Amino acid sequence: MNNVKPLIFFGTLLYPLYTLPWIFKSMIKNEYFGYFLFSLFMALLAYLWIPYELYDLVRHYERFDEVANLPFKQIYNTADLRFFFDVYMWCIASLGLPKEFVPFSTIFITYFLLFSSLKKIVDCQFKYSSFNQNISFKYLMLLGIILLFLQIRFVDSASGMRNYIAFSIFIFAIIDFYLNKKIILPIILIFVSLLFHMAVLPLILLFLLSILFNIRKIFRIIFVISLLLLLTNQVNTIFIFIMDLLKPTLQAYGLYIDAYMSSEGVYGGDYYSHMNIQTYILEKIILPAPFYLAGIYLFFVKKISFYQIKNFLYILFSFAVLVNFSRTMFMRYIYLFDVLFIFVMLFELRDKMNNVYRKVFIAFLFLFFVIGSFGGFYASRDSYIPSWYKVLYIPAPIMFLESVDKNEYIHRGG
Repeated sequence: MNNVKPLIFFGTLLYPLYTLPWIFKSMIKNEYFGYFLFSLFMALLAYLWIPYELYDLVRHYERFDEVANLPFKQIYNTADLRFFFDVYMWCIASLGLPKEFVPFSTIFITYFLLFSSLKKIVDCQFKYSSFNQNISFKYLMLLGIILLFLQIRFVDSASGMRNYIAFSIFIFAIIDFYLNKKIILPIILIFVSLLFHMAVLPLILLFLLSILFNIRKIFRIIFVISLLLLLTNQVNTIFIFIMDLLKPTLQAYGLYIDAYMSSEGVYGGDYYSHMNIQTYILEKIILPAPFYLAGIYLFFVKKISFYQIKNFLYILFSFAVLVNFSRTMFMRYIYLFDVLFIFVMLFELRDKMNNVYRKVFIAFLFLFFVIGSFGGFYASRDSYIPSWYKVLYIPAPIMFLESVDKNEYIHRGG
């Protein structure tokens, strides 16, 4: 394949859709080459994507138009929690690039870092000689790539850019820490992820707790208690109590967001009370299903192969359960948990016999990832054809000359 890589590379730069089979082949071999080109293809889709008028991407585009015409000093003087992202957009505008390069760049970074995390795990742990003879290398790679692709959820990543790029950088950083035992690069990357989104701040605190207090019994007890609270539906009361205590402190530092953290918030306690039954089933049962399955697995399997990450998984699961009162916060943190659990399952399949129980578990995990991904895909169905039909016949460089006009934003239901 090395002989045709230049052709695949230049072919991707022209008509990326038609080089996907060769890109997938490279990904199955766990090559950066394939991951890079696939990330580039997804970035192109983000560049071309026409969002619904109420999606976060529209607000990012509006903010881009604002900061593009501001001197840097004025951006600095009006700094808030999204200051770094404003600077990021200002730099793109200063280079003369259109607003679409914001989702293009963030999607590229998100996909490439997450698949690079997968590559690090495979390179460090999955040696051909150490494989369970019942598990093939290609099967593990195929499973890991598909599950990771489904979990990234393109529409959410392209619209909620700040959160997803921040989490991808954080995941890459802690995987590098666990596998290489070096601290300088992870510290730098974690700091950068925090600049992109403050949602990383609780993760940093949880991560530090998991490595500084390496007492697994304590973390497992916390994990079991969170499972019981989830089953007894007592989490909301505890969350409201904690937020009432922390509210003054969070407000003092500008970290309290009423829409997410209060019982009346539109994306907090008030969100689930106004949804129809179909949306409730999707967001409370189907989308979190892999998270619930992972909790069951961790409860019954006390010794996991990727043991370095176990404490962090315990405490992250407990934290996600605690914030399930808030729709936005819950979805954010179970997303990150599910990505990490995919990596854990690859370790499990490598080191342990692929018995019937594990096969059934993987089947259900895969099924719910597919259903959840399809649910998100279906919700934005009206945007795909008008956004991407040109990929079939127009060279990629020509498509970069186009821009999404605000009049093209899609109205829900038409």
